[in-house]
Amino acid sequence: MGEDQAVIYRTIVGSVIYLANCTRPDIAYTVGQLARMMARPNENHLTIAKQLLRYLKGTTTLGIEFRPTLIGYDIILWSDATWGTEDDRKSFQGYVLIRHGGAICWSATRQKSTSQSSMEAEICAGSEAGREAAWMEKLIMDLDEKDLTNTPILRMDNAPAEELSKTWKSHSKAKHIEIRYMFLRNDMVLRNRLTVVHTPSKDNIADSLTKQLPRDAFEKHIQGFGMVKVK
Repeated sequence: MGEDQAVIYRTIVGSVIYLANCTRPDIAYTVGQLARMMARPNENHLTIAKQLLRYLKGTTTLGIEFRPTLIGYDIILWSDATWGTEDDRKSFQGYVLIRHGGAICWSATRQKSTSQSSMEAEICAGSEAGREAAWMEKLIMDLDEKDLTNTPILRMDNAPAEELSKTWKSHSKAKHIEIRYMFLRNDMVLRNRLTVVHTPSKDNIADSLTKQLPRDAFEKHIQGFGMVKVK
């Protein structure tokens, strides 16, 4: 790829990073992958970036809808992770925090450490979601809101990670996991600040933050973000 095309690529990616971080969780995974190629993009990367622009052009009316009167839990988090899918065998993780039916916070990032099992990859993703729940808890307290009546829920699709987040039982396959990733269990679940619930992979909306999905599954998941066509 010539330098002129590389500049075009970097311009496109730089322009959509704001959207991916602030208003469009549906493109977070794609933008995250494209941003990793800023130093040495090739023509295939530029083609994908242009396809992303076409997708955005066709979905300009798509936005996040919040429903203050929505009945149910005040805060629901979803987390998910792949295992060893990156070129360097790192895993990719994502989480989203939903309140009043709409996504408030989300993330789609490559994990810094190399997970040795799918459970480890999932517990790392869940711990990051737990930190987001703790931040939201503090924000709600600072704003002196009175409407948080239920313990926030974290939905995960990995049964071993769910079990590890709830129990003190020793796991031989979990001894090597860094202490900071035990925040989910020690500081959130065991203190009743967060409830972890198992959710099938096909219903886990955070799945769209970790990998490419078929169109039907993708559209279903972004609806879970509260994304609808707005006038």
